[in-house]
Amino acid sequence: MERSIGVGELMAAAGAIALAISTIISKVKLRQIPLGIFTVFRTATGTVIFLVAVIKLFGVGHFMDALSPFVWQWMLLYGAVIVVGGQLCWFKGLKTTTASDVSLASSFSPVAGILAAYLILSEVPTIAQYIGGAVIICGIVLNQIGISRKLPKTDTIIVAESMKEMEFGFKGV
Repeated sequence: MERSIGVGELMAAAGAIALAISTIISKVKLRQIPLGIFTVFRTATGTVIFLVAVIKLFGVGHFMDALSPFVWQWMLLYGAVIVVGGQLCWFKGLKTTTASDVSLASSFSPVAGILAAYLILSEVPTIAQYIGGAVIICGIVLNQIGISRKLPKTDTIIVAESMKEMEFGFKGV
């Protein structure tokens, strides 16, 4: 079976680039703007863009079942748990961590997508996905090895003590 790069692949690549840019911008702007205001503005902007794109691509008839109670119960669950919970955790992490840590966390996204497609949709990964996932995981491991070699022993002890304080809520002896 011959595979070629199609519109879907190009859109996914453009989305990945846009996500990387938005992550950097979010990291910089979250220092100046309260998390709640930023999240509401980002969600409202995304909703308007989505609405315009769907109406242009599919027409107003696409929203025919928008007032169905069945759709709303699932959207409320999805919105509250996945979108709101996930976004709050992500932005809190962006606000409190370094850019390199954000980059490391973002590296897990493609691997998580492949796993979710397999577990939820029963889509068997392709050879390219196995290779890509292996390269990403090797990169993550090499990054962590480099970081651990870079830290002097005293810094490692200080980091371990800080983590213990955060976990148990008291200073060690």
